[in-house]
Amino acid sequence: AMTAVLPTAGSATTELKRLYQLLIAPIAPQLPRDPNQRLVFVVQGATNLVPFAALQNPNGDYLVQTQTIATTPSLQVLAIAEQRRKTQTPAAQPGLVVGNPVLMPEVPAGPDGQRERLAPLPGAETEAQAVAQMLGVQPLLTDQATKSAIVAEMPNQRILHFATHGVLDLDANLNEFGRPRDPNAPKARRGGVIVSPGSVIIGGNVTVNGNNANLALAGEGVVQPAVPGLLALAPSRGDDGLLRAAEIATMRLQAQLVVLSACNTGRGRITGDGVMGLARSFLVAGVPTVVASLWKVPDNPTKTLMIAFYQALQRNPDTAVALRSAMLETIKQHPNPRDWSAFITVGAP
Repeated sequence: AMTAVLPTAGSATTELKRLYQLLIAPIAPQLPRDPNQRLVFVVQGATNLVPFAALQNPNGDYLVQTQTIATTPSLQVLAIAEQRRKTQTPAAQPGLVVGNPVLMPEVPAGPDGQRERLAPLPGAETEAQAVAQMLGVQPLLTDQATKSAIVAEMPNQRILHFATHGVLDLDANLNEFGRPRDPNAPKARRGGVIVSPGSVIIGGNVTVNGNNANLALAGEGVVQPAVPGLLALAPSRGDDGLLRAAEIATMRLQAQLVVLSACNTGRGRITGDGVMGLARSFLVAGVPTVVASLWKVPDNPTKTLMIAFYQALQRNPDTAVALRSAMLETIKQHPNPRDWSAFITVGAP
């Protein structure tokens, strides 16, 4: 519901003001007076879905207009990311920029197994060209943006920028918290399987009393579903072009910043340890700072925001400060909060 209200400005204003009163008003006297001082939210549960930058005070001002905002799943993750950023050996290459891979791969489109081909993103291609020029590199566009080529280049780059489709490939039967969407879904105990709370990983071909085992065990609160999230790249011989969160988590990267300029890249499976998805996988792979999105971001406003972000980053290497600057610039052209407030920093701000 937090993101569903955003397409229409009227309903967004009401809900964003309600969230401000709930989450911000009680701590407003303690917030930094200096807009360049970081305000870091340690998010838990459903607050992982809150677009803090767009929360509105009673006067209609957005929180980003007075605060530099960052998020982290825990203080431990924040401390590790900050230490990693300080001690990390800089990568040899300045950056890898990916934009609008051609022949977008097919992705699952629903619970009945059908697949759909992702549409081209012309705005993402323009964005990638502009970002690459600022970094002084050649972008990988259209048919050059293959998964194999990108994976080979990723370990030696200081900045990784992906302007493509992001797909939140959640199990169709389970919500983001790993519980059944249907409150009446069958539980394992109905089939005579008794379980204890814990963490169980089950293959997709396993059934309990004729029901999908992931669904049956999720109702018992013991199943650990696969980590969702993927980036759509160009397919090549031997691969489908889909770079999955689970693959990223096994990499060892030297990048200091990853920018996931795509849909839903800050989403995933919400657990007690934070959101397990694309952004977290890059943190696991060694990246201290990730910029990711909370919903399906529109192509052209995202291009505007990302170009402004890198321009600001050239003036000030602080990621959170640069993201705030980019949002304030984008608001001038695209005032609807849906168009500019989806992006968050995860890890070290």
